Amino acid sequence: MDLLNSSFDAPEGAIVRFESDGTTGNDLNILNNLSTNGGGPDKAPAGGGIDLLVNDVGGLTFDIQGNSLTGLSDFGIRIQGNGNVEGRIGDQALADGNTILTQNTAGAGSAIELLKGGSAGTPAVNNATWTILVQNNTLGDDGTSGGGNTDGISMIHRHDNGRLNLTMDDNTIQNITNQGIDILSEDDGPALGPRNDIRIVNNAFVNLSDDAIEIVADDSADICVHIQGNDDNAGGSPGIFDLSLIVASAVLQITQPDTAGLAAANNFATVTASGLITFNGGCFNPTVPTNP
Repeated sequence: MDLLNSSFDAPEGAIVRFESDGTTGNDLNILNNLSTNGGGPDKAPAGGGIDLLVNDVGGLTFDIQGNSLTGLSDFGIRIQGNGNVEGRIGDQALADGNTILTQNTAGAGSAIELLKGGSAGTPAVNNATWTILVQNNTLGDDGTSGGGNTDGISMIHRHDNGRLNLTMDDNTIQNITNQGIDILSEDDGPALGPRNDIRIVNNAFVNLSDDAIEIVADDSADICVHIQGNDDNAGGSPGIFDLSLIVASAVLQITQPDTAGLAAANNFATVTASGLITFNGGCFNPTVPTNP
């Protein structure tokens, strides 16, 4: 399915809601579209974003590139489910990046929401792999109404034995009321152990009200993260990287030799760490999408 070069004004709902189900898989290209004033003048019902639900064995491949989603009253891009996923939100070329901005003083949802896995009562059975690139996007709030996003990028991976390969490079995250990048992995029930290889490199955080990056590993989750070259000076954000290992059964590792090295590699950001963090991890370059 392709959605190309289209315009939407005041949509009361997502401009695309795509549910991938079955065994054959689906390919989706959402390129160079314009969405403005999501939810209309009263911002209700909320709308304007892209909503993808993936629960099939065949999975979903996608490219979301060159879109401008502004005036949003809810999430910008949301991907959720427990099927296999491979795709790009933006890419190496600047023109492939997306602009995703809310315009709302109340909490308006995250610019990008990645929700992988099942629930505590119903763990995912597919043990799916997600491989996602998020690059050269402008994410957050337009700054005219005090900020409204919950997070810039929110990733939750829980209740499965699957793998997440996530690369977030060269994005600008601005005017956020909560975290710039917020990562949580846990199983909170049956001993499963979701695995996460994550790269966060050369992102700019501008005018944040909370941590630039927050990462939490709990239960039997395993997170390895490479964080380097991120800059928070331009807009006066707190510049705090918050790493939390909740229980000893989880794993949270960084590629630097210590937290001082992590701070130095990111414009001397303030790093707060709790729990036993593992150092010298090998996840410098997680697998990236090959979807054409």
